[in-house]
Amino acid sequence: MKKLLLERSGGRCEYCGVQIKDAAAQIDHVDALGPDCFTNYRIACASCNGSKGKKSLEDYRQACMVQGLRSELPELGFSTAQLIWLNNQNWFPQRTSERHLFFFERSAPACVSEGERHA
Repeated sequence: MKKLLLERSGGRCEYCGVQIKDAAAQIDHVDALGPDCFTNYRIACASCNGSKGKKSLEDYRQACMVQGLRSELPELGFSTAQLIWLNNQNWFPQRTSERHLFFFERSAPACVSEGERHA
């Protein structure tokens, strides 16, 4: 199964796009409570698989968005819930117009380096 998923992803984490080797690749259940089938699996690097955990795709998307805001605005010290609420209220217009896309959702994925994760 892992080889098929790696082939589908072109050897990249399907969340952040980083190149991963067979031994480091992990299989993620997109829906943790969903069926054990090919369409519910994504290949992931250890970092993405660990940070996604049992989150839904939309919850993980929000977590990635918050991580991006937190790195851009570290001095503000907002909690995760506060950042999500402020973003939903359009307090960060430069971010709200950009929906965080995972690597597998991008129509024309570009090569992604280790430093460009979760951009």
